[in-house]
Amino acid sequence: VGQSGTTNSAMAAAHVKRVPVARPVNKAGTSTSLSGSALVRWYIQLGSFSKRENAYSLRDKLRSQGYPVTIDVVGTTNGKSYRLRAGPELNKKRAEMMQAQLEKQNRLNNTLLVSE
Repeated sequence: VGQSGTTNSAMAAAHVKRVPVARPVNKAGTSTSLSGSALVRWYIQLGSFSKRENAYSLRDKLRSQGYPVTIDVVGTTNGKSYRLRAGPELNKKRAEMMQAQLEKQNRLNNTLLVSE
């Protein structure tokens, strides 16, 4: 799903990139938290939309499939952006399974994110 909210088959086939948010993730898949006691949450970023109706339409479709999907409204230099993400999931393996299901069922290009 691109900036305009349209699905692009080339994007859907692209390799999923894992991007750490807040704290880096080591090779074992755990956060490199300084305190060691922070709660780690995994999210799947599903897209960023310039059109509100496209974001809410996909959110509703994914919720009807049972996914915990939310929208974050972010101000950008081009106006508002509607970021769609699934989660949180507290277990990385379950987050990866959800990510794979979303890709397979909905052909969505997505990114796995971690946050503490």
